[in-house]
Amino acid sequence: MASFQRSVTELLPAELWIKIFEDVILPPANQRSAILHIWAEISLTCRTFRSYLLPMIYEGFFFHSFILSAPSGFIQRSMPSIETIEREADRLAFYLSDRIVGYVHGICCTGWQLDQAEPTTVPHAYDKDYLSSQLFDSVHKFRNLTILSCVCIDFDSSTIQKLSQLPNLEGFYVNNCNLQLTPLDTPLHLNLKNFCVNHAGMLQVAGLGGHGIEHWLGLLDADRLTWLFIADVLASAPFLHHISSTRTFTSLNDLHIYITSSTIPYMQCLLSKSPNLRTLDITMPEAPLPDEAIRLCEGLEAFHAPPMPFLKELQGPPELLHAILSQKLPQNTSQYIQLEQLRITSIWKEGLAFEAIWNRISSPTWSIWFEHLTHFTTKFQFIEQSYFPKLLNLFPNLQALALEAANELSQAKVTHGTFLDDICLYSLSSNLRSLSIDWSSDKDEDLITRHHAAKINLFNSFHC
Repeated sequence: MASFQRSVTELLPAELWIKIFEDVILPPANQRSAILHIWAEISLTCRTFRSYLLPMIYEGFFFHSFILSAPSGFIQRSMPSIETIEREADRLAFYLSDRIVGYVHGICCTGWQLDQAEPTTVPHAYDKDYLSSQLFDSVHKFRNLTILSCVCIDFDSSTIQKLSQLPNLEGFYVNNCNLQLTPLDTPLHLNLKNFCVNHAGMLQVAGLGGHGIEHWLGLLDADRLTWLFIADVLASAPFLHHISSTRTFTSLNDLHIYITSSTIPYMQCLLSKSPNLRTLDITMPEAPLPDEAIRLCEGLEAFHAPPMPFLKELQGPPELLHAILSQKLPQNTSQYIQLEQLRITSIWKEGLAFEAIWNRISSPTWSIWFEHLTHFTTKFQFIEQSYFPKLLNLFPNLQALALEAANELSQAKVTHGTFLDDICLYSLSSNLRSLSIDWSSDKDEDLITRHHAAKINLFNSFHC
């Protein structure tokens, strides 16, 4: 039996077995707990599979340090029962054991939801920072840790000092976390490649102090950071206000930032300090009030971006396009910007008619930017059938096209009822690999049959 097991496991190289475990053996909804259970069962079948799967099973450590609840809209932290606290402390001790600690590459320190653990009704000696303190007192032992994610945690200079000693830490994601430093603290730095900060609920988190965004900004190594995500207005506004005092982000390739009308003026400085950007993702409030939407439009129309010669991916509203695409072209245009992916969003909740988007992207002076475009996604309120062939002609090298309704309310009128049939009549580019369209129809139609017929027609058009 042992020889049979060896022969089976040796049929494929180790990296292919790992790929099978990661991408093929997946339960419904891709639930992590179910995946771990399946991997654990497979690991018991033979020593070879066990050696492959143990690093995968224990690669990520989800550690709970308190209960998060939101009575009356205010996020609060509370502690569960003593038994629950001690059980979580035992889990930490297990992951710190010599045979497991080397497998851990990612830690997520967050809270239980109320349906996962009940808050204690009996006073005990453990305060709300007890478990998180236990984690950070021992964090130096996770020598292979590359990613750390924290929710509603208070940080001080001592904790940051411990994190700075982790030799492989590259990604740090903080959600509603406060960084409290004093003028007497020595300057601290984290050698991060990826950093994400989100303070969306910070004003409602009971017991946490100010955001300390200027302190988070001061931790970053401007020469090493490659990916930066400022996820909400409570983080982006103070971040942009302090950006003028930072060094140039010489290695920053991906920038994802949330803006409002009041922060647009600071974008010029941020982009000037990010000369090597390849990805720029501009996010705005999902449903701004009419006055704010107007101010956003006006601010973006007046905005002029600095040169971004390496930009390949752009996401933002159509009003942003002129700021990027109206840059003065150098004499050797072959070495200048060539967008590969473009995703157009909308400032307005109800979206724009596609005609308004088309009027911007179809400008002849901008055609040079789209010669190598392979992915195009846009959200809109309504599209006429006649724009579909024009779009295909505008982007001759398109590999992926997604036409999406701006919101659920507009989805009922996003296209004509015959749109699905009409697009099947066009000769699609052989480059096209993905086509996604929100489509309207009468609710009494047999949608399954219509979709199946359209798939057959589209498939035939690709292979004729």
